[in-house]
Amino acid sequence: MLYVIRMYANKFTVACLSKTNQLPGSPVGGYLYGLSSSQPNYFAKITADLDRYSKVGLSKNIEKVRTLGNGIWEFKYKKVRILFFKDRPKGYFVCTHVYEKQTQKCPPAEITCAESWREQYTQAKKTRNIRFI
Repeated sequence: MLYVIRMYANKFTVACLSKTNQLPGSPVGGYLYGLSSSQPNYFAKITADLDRYSKVGLSKNIEKVRTLGNGIWEFKYKKVRILFFKDRPKGYFVCTHVYEKQTQKCPPAEITCAESWREQYTQAKKTRNIRFI
């Protein structure tokens, strides 16, 4: 079972993928959960941006959001990168995982990881082995 956990739902929905039905159990949710206690101001900025994207869509500013190719995108916050893909029919920005930037370019392994999550999402939708919560 694959879970799609809605974090912000307005005109668009920002959600994260998880193999558990709890937000801290997902790669993105777990990272944000840890950040909320260790760096609350940084957590507040990231979550405010995610909430804004759910209300008005993606930023045109490439300093905040950019495509990595092959349908994978990233939300950018200083050195933190949250990778996601779009599910257009549902109006979802589906976050796959998060990593902290170490080099100039996004490592290919991070893109591959996001593509793998997207494939799991697609298969789970086809087989109805997915739950939106």
